Amino acid sequence: MNRKLMIGGFIVAVICIAGYIWSQRIQKEVEMTDAQYDYYKAYCLTLEDATREEILTMCTEVGSRETAEQTVVEYKSGELLEYLDYCESELFIEDYTEFVNITYSTEDQKGILLSYDDEGFLYLVTYDPKEDAMIYLKKDKGTIVKNYTNSIGKIVEIG
Repeated sequence: MNRKLMIGGFIVAVICIAGYIWSQRIQKEVEMTDAQYDYYKAYCLTLEDATREEILTMCTEVGSRETAEQTVVEYKSGELLEYLDYCESELFIEDYTEFVNITYSTEDQKGILLSYDDEGFLYLVTYDPKEDAMIYLKKDKGTIVKNYTNSIGKIVEIG
């Protein structure tokens, strides 16, 4: 009986290690080049002073909802569309008191999430279906997670 448990444990360990190695080979996280950073930065607001406060002055409150920690105020804005070159959908704007999120879709099916605080741009997160890549863009650098849907999910911390 002990031998069967040892063999079973060994098999489970081998499967776990093989799964980890497989996920590392398939999903690759790489730093962006300057050209890639500029490409994805074009999905951000072109507004010169894009801060949470400035963004909210161009919005109209449409509702709110309660989360476990706070009240999230929801907005709409036609004016912000002028500052998003690739937006092909309705804007979803949510104010979380310390930062505001703007979500939209592009013509080529990218879902864009932008976040701004009182200092300005915080980050952009998008999924590029043509490249099967999750993109994380911060103020001064970006990361691309390639083969995103073909691998075991991995948490990537922003910040």
